[in-house]
Amino acid sequence: MIEYPYPKTVNLLPRDPDTHGLVAGYRDPIHAQVGRWLATEKVDGTNVRVCLEWEVGWGWGDARFVVEGTDVTFCPVITVRGRTDAAPLPGHRPGKDPGPGSIAEWAGTDDPRNGMLALWRSLGLDTLEYPVDVVAFGEGYGPGIKKAGAGYRREGHALRLFDVVTLREGRPPLWRPWSDVELAARCLGVRTVPAFGPMTAQEIVGAVQRGFRSIVATEDGNDPRYAPPGEGVVARTDPYLYVWDGRPVRWKLKTRDLEPGVEYLSEHKY
Repeated sequence: MIEYPYPKTVNLLPRDPDTHGLVAGYRDPIHAQVGRWLATEKVDGTNVRVCLEWEVGWGWGDARFVVEGTDVTFCPVITVRGRTDAAPLPGHRPGKDPGPGSIAEWAGTDDPRNGMLALWRSLGLDTLEYPVDVVAFGEGYGPGIKKAGAGYRREGHALRLFDVVTLREGRPPLWRPWSDVELAARCLGVRTVPAFGPMTAQEIVGAVQRGFRSIVATEDGNDPRYAPPGEGVVARTDPYLYVWDGRPVRWKLKTRDLEPGVEYLSEHKY
């Protein structure tokens, strides 16, 4: 089974070693080299992975992948999991696989099996000579999920996608462009997290510093005047750029970490 949790996202700004508060400058100098970013709303929920992987043998449905020139047949295995395989989704016991149909019950959407196969084909992965796994990452939210849950929506849980990666054994992960995240959301019958941009890092810092109402809460039926404050943003390049060790270039910024009136990025400080 896929054990591929979402990699840790670093802060844009460095922290003072004594006060632990954010200070001016870039934590990673590579972020100063990017002029435009795609910013997405950071949702305060629980990480959810919708996984499609190929295993030798026969399995669900009539979907098959046969390696050309051989009699090796792979079948698709679709699962819905937390951030790690040991992390349960709300309402499911630790260590118990909630099963592919759980996303329909839990997030009020379609059974993901057909959706993940449709995504796999739409990405052109069915034309390759080898099987490629797909993981769609999302944030589950709603009443009972952290303190902010009920502020996003009054009833039921929902899922917002924010990233998609394709995996092949022996190769580095390939993080897909934002258009593929939108494609995955359509295939699964869910939404993406709200995205805005392109924006400069300075523009994003200013917007977060001023504060904003959660767009997710507004889109889920809350009066914009009373929607809770947005938790922050996650910014990424689109398409993704990578650093030397294969990590995609992205960063986060939380509203509560920024002090009013401070010029965090008035100039490039490394």
